[in-house]
Amino acid sequence: MKFTVIPAASLFLALATGAIDPNFQPCMPSARTDAYNTFLHRHVHSVPPERDEMDAWTAFLKNNNFCNRPVQSFFPYDDMRRVVDVCARTGGKIHLRNLCISKGNFSFITLTVQNETCAIKRIERESKHIILACEEIKNTCQPVHYQKNPENYAPKDSAPDCPGAASHSAIRAAKTLVFLLVFLCPALL
Repeated sequence: MKFTVIPAASLFLALATGAIDPNFQPCMPSARTDAYNTFLHRHVHSVPPERDEMDAWTAFLKNNNFCNRPVQSFFPYDDMRRVVDVCARTGGKIHLRNLCISKGNFSFITLTVQNETCAIKRIERESKHIILACEEIKNTCQPVHYQKNPENYAPKDSAPDCPGAASHSAIRAAKTLVFLLVFLCPALL
C-alpha cells in the first residue's frame, strides 16, 4: 500500500503545482489570468514598424523590452480578431493537446534576435497556418501562447473545431473521475 500512495501523491503534487499541464485540450479553464494580455503584448501590436528595416525593429524591441527572446513573431494589429478566433470554432481546429491551428493562413513577421545586443539577425515575412495554445480565462477561450510551425502544418480536415467558449462541465467531471481512478483505486488495493 505504501508504494501506491507515494506515486499517487507525487502525481497529485505535480498537477497541483502546474508541473504537469492539466489542460489536455484547448479552452480548458486557466488560473493564469494575465496570459492573454501577455500574449497580445508579445505578438499583436498596434504600432510595430511597417517596413523591414532592422534599425526600426531594433528600436521597437528595445522600447518594449523584447530583447530577451531570440525568436519573436508579430501579427498585424488589423488581424487581432482573426488571431483570437483561432481559439474558436470559426477560426481553428484542434492540433494537439491545448493547441489550435488556424483554418486559414496568416501573414506575419518573425524576427531572429541577438539577445545580448538586441540586434536583429533576420527579418522573415511568413505566410502559413498559425498554432496557438488556447485557454479559458474569465469564461472566454483566448490565445495564451504562440507555437512555431516550422513544419508548415495545416489543419486536418478530420480534426474537430476548437471548442471556443463552450461549457467544460463534462470535461471537469472527466478530470475528477480520472483523479479518483488514479488516486483512490490503487490505495484501495
